[in-house]
Amino acid sequence: MGTLVLTALASHPELELADREMVIRENELRMAIADFLPTLAGFANATWTTSDSSRSANRSGGLGSVWNVFDGFANVSGYRTADVQSEKSGLAREQTFLRIMLDVLVARNSVDDACGNARVLALVYDASRMKYEDYNARQRQGLIPLSESLDAEADMNLAQLNMLRSKYQERVAWAALKMSMGVLGVPGTAAADEADAAADVEAVDVVK
Repeated sequence: MGTLVLTALASHPELELADREMVIRENELRMAIADFLPTLAGFANATWTTSDSSRSANRSGGLGSVWNVFDGFANVSGYRTADVQSEKSGLAREQTFLRIMLDVLVARNSVDDACGNARVLALVYDASRMKYEDYNARQRQGLIPLSESLDAEADMNLAQLNMLRSKYQERVAWAALKMSMGVLGVPGTAAADEADAAADVEAVDVVK
């Protein structure tokens, strides 16, 4: 279970988008804070002249600053807006983090249920098949009527159909688990291979 959660948190696209959104909002907050700071400007100049009789050098430099003391509360409003948006993006990221963990746990439990159901129905099919083989042999020997053999065959076919449905549901559950991890990609890609490796580890645990 831990491997699946760590894989999801390491590469889930929604979490990556939430991280980028949080970085953008933090940069906007820094820009809003920068509006309160003075704007500095510096310059430097140097000239050099020479002739056969004299030489002269002139150097000059300076530093200037501009500070917006009051701008109709625009700076204050911008800062407050950026601060709220930054906090909002952080909370959204935490919500995405927790939701991904919950989705993986729910999907993993669904896989457990689907695998358990598939195993039970496979045993039911095996029992129905052995019963049909026994009834069919006894019917050929004239020990039981044909109707009982046909009923056993119908039960076997129904058990086989239920088993195939359970295997399909098992595959769907595994696909839903990979989707909840956010790494259901094109086969052969790094994300898909990582998801398959993590899922294989969990599949071994399920079998055990």
